[in-house]
Amino acid sequence: MGFIDLQRAFPSISRRKLFEHLAAIGISKRMLNAIESYHSHTSTKIRFNGFLSKSFVTNVGVREGGVLSPLLFLLFFNDAESAIVNSASFDPQFKLGEVDANCAFFADDVIVAGVNQDKVGGLMMDFQEYCNRKGLNIFKVLPIKIFHPFP
Repeated sequence: MGFIDLQRAFPSISRRKLFEHLAAIGISKRMLNAIESYHSHTSTKIRFNGFLSKSFVTNVGVREGGVLSPLLFLLFFNDAESAIVNSASFDPQFKLGEVDANCAFFADDVIVAGVNQDKVGGLMMDFQEYCNRKGLNIFKVLPIKIFHPFP
């Protein structure tokens, strides 16, 4: 089993890739224009040790604290499961009850599981390739060995 955490997922999304993905999944041109407008000409400041930086332009990521940001991230990341399911290491027989148990997602955290370390390693490598295509960086990978005697 492996636990994967994406690095700065919301602020590091390529807006160009986000807008292309939203168009590809069928978001209307009118809605897409509104989302693009909402993300144009953005700037931010950083507060550190009680000091506030000068404002600077941002051209990547979804708006920090924006009400649309979690939804936009999920729409951008909605094809992540296909990176696992289409992997050569995917094992359709690895189930918890009736549910495929090769992967689980929660926001920007991912768990991959398999019958052995090679399968888990293959799933993790394929997920890394997916992240590279999307421009996402993996912050932390925690491989865990779990031994369970199956009946």
